[in-house]
Amino acid sequence: MVLRRAWTPVRAGGAHLILEPKEGAVAERIVLIRNPGAGTAESWSELEERVMQHPQMEVRATEGPGDATRLAVEARAEGADLVVAVGGDGTISEIVQGLAPDFSRTALGILPFGTGNDTIRSLGIPEDPLEALDIVLAGIDRPVDLVRVELDDRVRWMLNTCTGGFSAEVTSCITDEIKDRWGRFAYLRCSLDALGDLPEHTLDLRVDGEAVPSTEIVQLVLANGRFAGHGVAVAPEAHMDDGLLDVVVVRAAPLPRLLALVPAVLRGEQPESELILAGRGASVELELDPPMAVSVDGEVTDVGALRLEVLAGAGRVRAPAEAGPAG
Repeated sequence: MVLRRAWTPVRAGGAHLILEPKEGAVAERIVLIRNPGAGTAESWSELEERVMQHPQMEVRATEGPGDATRLAVEARAEGADLVVAVGGDGTISEIVQGLAPDFSRTALGILPFGTGNDTIRSLGIPEDPLEALDIVLAGIDRPVDLVRVELDDRVRWMLNTCTGGFSAEVTSCITDEIKDRWGRFAYLRCSLDALGDLPEHTLDLRVDGEAVPSTEIVQLVLANGRFAGHGVAVAPEAHMDDGLLDVVVVRAAPLPRLLALVPAVLRGEQPESELILAGRGASVELELDPPMAVSVDGEVTDVGALRLEVLAGAGRVRAPAEAGPAG
């Protein structure tokens, strides 16, 4: 295991620390992978000014889909101690594909510039990029679970959540315009639209090899972290370091009964209802008929079969020193 290098504060930079290696310590090699399309030029300019004060940091920019994965692979091969995602959930997910499944040499850091920011919420990383930079420099590398996801005939690596059905429809509905107009009611606004025309799917499910009776569903959550859908606690009891996935399924029902579940979800609670099936396991296999659109850490695809397996403690993420939502 690679230990954190020793750092000491040398001067104040506004409300944030500027850190330099202690005498005799080996400076970390940190590669920032930035998605130029995330955030605003002004917000990046303020962060860049602080980043440039740290000679151990190098910034590499993506130019299109898949670039963050390629750049992460290259950084790890070059001996980077820490690869930092500068972007949103999509950028984070691409970098995870490049670092997985072996995080033993290179850890993941995050400077959030996205709109959803669900992964950082699950990890307890602040949404302010400047505060997150303090954590990149002075946090600790926490072991977290990594999830191997087989989607029909291909494999992806997941850090946060896999959601489908209702939640995926809501996520696709919540645009910046709707968030600006509806504020904290944006989820409720999009929930009403999604529930009005929601397809049903037959689910055949096995958790740790044990079959669950087949049922008709409108919502599927397979969660390593707690948050999805722009800050909704879809699995409020999930922990990213317990070696288990939280499985939450919503059965098909008439619209009024489904609507009755929404207030509890908005409060960050798991509703107590016969419509909710919930459990935990280290492996999950399922089949969906017809295929369902699912989002795996932000990547949406139609799948008829899924298999997920937890690799306990296989990931390493630079996170706050104090315990947060991940633990």
